[in-house]
Amino acid sequence: MDFDSKIFYKMKDYAKYGNAKELFLTACLYELFSELLTNNKISDNDKTPDYVAATEDYIKSTYMCDITVQMLADNIALNREYLSRKFKEKTGMTVQEYIIYVRMENAKKLLKKGLSVFQVSGMVGYQDPFNFSKTFKKKYGVSPKQYTKAQGKTGQPI
Repeated sequence: MDFDSKIFYKMKDYAKYGNAKELFLTACLYELFSELLTNNKISDNDKTPDYVAATEDYIKSTYMCDITVQMLADNIALNREYLSRKFKEKTGMTVQEYIIYVRMENAKKLLKKGLSVFQVSGMVGYQDPFNFSKTFKKKYGVSPKQYTKAQGKTGQPI
């Protein structure tokens, strides 16, 4: 079974995501688009594949899944250390920092929509809501619940 077939089979189980099924299906479509584009990324300056951009796209489309640097490197057929070094050089972040950044930015969007911390944690790739809350607080200085309350009062992002 090839990659795009796996995505379609995953999409068939959308009903179990309840109120978040539209978000789940959207994420699956992004995952499919990312896979289609990953093989076509070319950097402007040297006409070689832009592995960092491909990795960023892949992370943006699969942040809700369990992602490791090794999986990302395998996806584009690169050595993990080489990918990590090039990613840090181009973005200023480690791959893991970027994964957390993408997850937390999406978590803020979901929290603004009124989803619970438990729902959001699973939707952004955290199996443990406590670990999600701890990471969120470390990144933004407030817990997800405090963030949600602050959004309700001011409507301004933190």
